[in-house]
Amino acid sequence: MPIRRLTKIAILGALGALLMFIQIPYPFAPFLKYDPGEVPVILAAFAMGPVPALLVLFIKNIIHLVFKFNPGTMIGVIMNFFAGGAFAVTAGLVYMTWRTFRGALIGLILGVAVMTLVMIPMFLAGYPLFQKLMMPEVPLPDSRTLTMMAVGAGVPFNLIKGSLNSFLVLLIYKRISMFLKS
Repeated sequence: MPIRRLTKIAILGALGALLMFIQIPYPFAPFLKYDPGEVPVILAAFAMGPVPALLVLFIKNIIHLVFKFNPGTMIGVIMNFFAGGAFAVTAGLVYMTWRTFRGALIGLILGVAVMTLVMIPMFLAGYPLFQKLMMPEVPLPDSRTLTMMAVGAGVPFNLIKGSLNSFLVLLIYKRISMFLKS
């Protein structure tokens, strides 16, 4: 990979890590937090493709983990990697096929849908581990309650997060795409 491309990937990863510090708790499940950290990842997917986007995502999460390390953050970073990866790879592949506004819009919509679906089993696996590490005194919810949490809190959260990040990408991509592609 050329140095210029690696530099862009590193810059986008660092920007994504910075944006992860903007965290807005989801009112219905405060352990879920919106952050715009996936915006540089999706920008990379559109401009350079899915593999560079995954590198940006990896860099972003490693930097965030270094600065905010605790067991809960570790689980969150792993889940964020799966969510962001599902979103960016899907959106990037669609946009690589149809490099139009419509292709970007379809890619983003499909990316949000895939991310939301991927995060249901991730939530079911990750939340009990998170609770054991961060709130050991609280009894674990039964499987029915956990499923209701995944669907009732996780699905709307991921739809909102993905939609907000998609909106931000649509606002800025064309303005900066020449820099990212050159």
